[in-house]
Amino acid sequence: MIVLHGIYKFSKTLIGSQNCFCKSCNSEQSAEQFRTFNAWHVFFIPVLPLGYQQSWCCKKCGNDPHARTITSPLLLMIAIILFGVLGLLLLGSSLSAKGMDRTMFLCVGGGLTAFAMLMWFILWLQQKSQSNPIDVEKK
Repeated sequence: MIVLHGIYKFSKTLIGSQNCFCKSCNSEQSAEQFRTFNAWHVFFIPVLPLGYQQSWCCKKCGNDPHARTITSPLLLMIAIILFGVLGLLLLGSSLSAKGMDRTMFLCVGGGLTAFAMLMWFILWLQQKSQSNPIDVEKK
């Protein structure tokens, strides 16, 4: 059985605007603050009122300009190391495992995990080397 549900945003009202740096589109843009009344719906019928919510919206990209969009490098490196070690452990334990089913599962799973982490790390390094700091012109 499929249950269609979600959140409706009623009475969207403009509260204010300001110039700020948007972290999503990496540019200085005008942002607007809206106030909406939210309600949870099931099969397009509002069921539970959730109250009022205020949110900021960038005029250029439409995202929240204050939202953090980039994963911290430390967290990314920890994840790469942990998943890489996990992949190598799975790959190594497959060599000493007895039974063809378990050996094949561990070998394929470990190899794919290690390969995925290596590709993720390479793409991250390429993206990091291509990103240039934004030049701000002083007037």
